[in-house]
Amino acid sequence: MTITNEPMSNHTSLKVGGSADLYVMAASRDQLISAYTKSAKNNMSIFILGGGTNILVGDKGIRGAVVKNNWRDLEIGGTVKTKLIEERKKRNQQTIWRTGLLNWDDLGISSATEGIKIKVSSGYSLPLLISETLKRGITGLELFSGIPGTVGGAVWNNIHGADWFFGDFLDEVEVCNNNGNVYCIKNDRLSLEYNDSYFHTHDLLIVSATLNLFLGDVKHAKETSKEWIKRKTVQPKNSAGCIFSNITEEEKIKAGLDNLSVGYIIDKVLGLRGYQVGQAKISESHANFIETFSGAKASHVVAVIDHVKNLAKEKLGLNLIEEIVRVGEF
Repeated sequence: MTITNEPMSNHTSLKVGGSADLYVMAASRDQLISAYTKSAKNNMSIFILGGGTNILVGDKGIRGAVVKNNWRDLEIGGTVKTKLIEERKKRNQQTIWRTGLLNWDDLGISSATEGIKIKVSSGYSLPLLISETLKRGITGLELFSGIPGTVGGAVWNNIHGADWFFGDFLDEVEVCNNNGNVYCIKNDRLSLEYNDSYFHTHDLLIVSATLNLFLGDVKHAKETSKEWIKRKTVQPKNSAGCIFSNITEEEKIKAGLDNLSVGYIIDKVLGLRGYQVGQAKISESHANFIETFSGAKASHVVAVIDHVKNLAKEKLGLNLIEEIVRVGEF
């Protein structure tokens, strides 16, 4: 189904943004690939929309086509040996950007030496995937509980859950280029970093992802999932997730800070908790989130973001990096 001049405020968690010229709903693999390749053939810009939970659409809307990825498919494969678990642990122990507001020292994924391979479509809901894998006795994704969005978005931004990255579980990603060629990219070619991946610099459609998960202790995994969601309830729902990436250890030392968390910096150092422009406000419950209210515009959100960035630069010499993705015309 294709709709013209569809308000994007109806399809994003921030509830702001102008209209898309074309809004196409793709419910299958073929529809998704067809919409992508046809737009490319017609030299039309295209934006693939997943859950709409980590984006800010401009008030002037989106030129070209927005394709809503509603394709949901899950295939359970064979068992695999989880040889990479020690390498994952070593790498994640070196990931020190998430100290501060949330503590997970007593939590961990339910791993095992025996794992299982799954293949999941890019439009599959991440919360649903966690639920469905646990139902099937498959563990590993429990620390991503409470994160909205889709598998495609999780791959694109290599999302993090506590000290784990989604990329830690990726075996390969199936993609499609502008010419309609479909092929797979293995994990070691995905340039996976904190809030970053190969797809930030390469124009490709993420079709599906193959993950290596665990056949671990399901009871423990379910308890971890519930507890992690409970601890994250301070994060507001009417928002787009964290606005800024946390700072590095080097930036922390240079600025004379004792915490890497941008939420901590915005709240305790800059004193901006509750700062508001129009109908966009820095959340009272988590200062790295911006909440919107009835009548909000993208320009209100941008004004809040710019004020935080300017003050962080002026007072601390920090160049904060936006984690939220801006889309369309502002």
